[in-house]
Amino acid sequence: MKHSQMKQPPGLLKLLVLFSLPYAHGGSPSIGGGGNITSFVVGSAACTTPASFSVSFADLWTSARHPAEYPSSAHFSPPVAAAHNSNYTMWANHLLASNGVKVVAETGSTSPLLLELQSMNSDCSFSSSSSPSSPIELQVNESCPLLSYITMIAPSPDWFTGFYNLELCHEGQWVDSMTIEAQPWDAGTDCGATYTSANCVEAPALPISEILPNNTRGLFVLNGGILPVAAIIVSRMFSNVADPTTSPTQNPTMVSMGGGSVVSQTVGTDACGTPAEYTIAFTDTWSAERHPLDYPSRNPHFSPPVAASHSSAYTMWESGALASEGVRIVAEVGATSIIFSELAASNSQCSFASRSPSSPITVTANSSCTKLSYITMIAPSPDWFTGFYNLNLCVDGKWLDSLTIETQPWDLGTDCGVTYTSADCAENPRMPISEITSANNARGVFVLNGGVLPVATFVISKPSSSPANTEAANTEEDENNGSLSTGAAVGVGLAVAFVAVGMLGFACWYRKRSSKRPQQATSSKSDGLIA
Repeated sequence: MKHSQMKQPPGLLKLLVLFSLPYAHGGSPSIGGGGNITSFVVGSAACTTPASFSVSFADLWTSARHPAEYPSSAHFSPPVAAAHNSNYTMWANHLLASNGVKVVAETGSTSPLLLELQSMNSDCSFSSSSSPSSPIELQVNESCPLLSYITMIAPSPDWFTGFYNLELCHEGQWVDSMTIEAQPWDAGTDCGATYTSANCVEAPALPISEILPNNTRGLFVLNGGILPVAAIIVSRMFSNVADPTTSPTQNPTMVSMGGGSVVSQTVGTDACGTPAEYTIAFTDTWSAERHPLDYPSRNPHFSPPVAASHSSAYTMWESGALASEGVRIVAEVGATSIIFSELAASNSQCSFASRSPSSPITVTANSSCTKLSYITMIAPSPDWFTGFYNLNLCVDGKWLDSLTIETQPWDLGTDCGVTYTSADCAENPRMPISEITSANNARGVFVLNGGVLPVATFVISKPSSSPANTEAANTEEDENNGSLSTGAAVGVGLAVAFVAVGMLGFACWYRKRSSKRPQQATSSKSDGLIA
């Protein structure tokens, strides 16, 4: 795909653009490109100690967000993730694609890229998964502190998404968690202009470029901009929850919760007396590969979730309890209006919200609302769901900075169906809520190799700072997750404008002053101040 080139801004505007370019601030990790860091937590573990990272993928490419010619068979290919150092580049803006990257972007096949990694990056960890819904785990050390990721946007000529040269080691410490919202990219190897274009070799190949709103057919565009097509969640994995850099006597208090298990946790330094905002990002790990028996062939998905901060006086759901009517409606049909009414009546002093599973939910916690619960229907199903309950966000008087959890499938006990598409069958009397295990379901649904793997991964984070956009070409923000508030952006813009105007005024004054002196030279440094 060919894109129109943006003209370079002249004079003062060029200076303003230069001063307005995004930069890493407030201790933000850096990213080479591909998308924007929307949240991050830097931990206390030194990069001299090897670390394990999990990379999870959330699909944000939808007909609602990217309506023009959206394909009915939309999906992403098996991704490749690689830890590396600055001597290796998987892909980058303005570079020509390697053959391995070309094959991923055009066909989704990973073999050539994995061979390239074996040849050029063998000292570092790299891997692929069978689908984006399956997290990739990597072993990382101080010699391999960067991370890159790629997956094909399919169908397409040679389009893909991901990120490159993401900093995992920041100021000597490993990042504990990070969320990147990634844009669509063109590998420059096929000249097709729409998703289902016939093969069309780009000769010569063009440099890799971000797909911008001015593309000829307006693909991916909504309201004049392009929203991210994926959220990629990178989280450091912990052994037995505790930070491996701490001694046994310094291990943090375990986070209490139900519904799943804690993969990693970081307790911050902010006291729980101060309100805290949390972002909850969801990754779907329910798949035919991980949960093969009876896996639905038609539209397996999760319903719009509900997340709520609350006190110990309120319980959304829990193991062994009978479901409320609101929770029943969520688990059986995916509707949220009744549980919202319950929350408004029983939990009005706290925060609750709903979004699509692919969009992170933001809730606020305070000293009276220190717990967090979440629920989403597994669909289609009789009354099955996943989520967590009574997650304690306040540990030893301090707010959690980040938490990664994996959750199991649960049976609400209100419908007696035994497989995904069973006819309605009211459970009378209702049964208590229970986890679906290999021992308690008649057909072995969700079971693989004698056990049940988690169906979802959640990264819950308290943002450390406003993220910086490292791609100057695209300033469009997600409508629910803008990286910089409008007020802050206006303030920064005005500050930059005042600086630039001041510099322009100084240049003019200096020139006037110089013109009154005897001419001893034909030029001065001020001549180059403003182009």
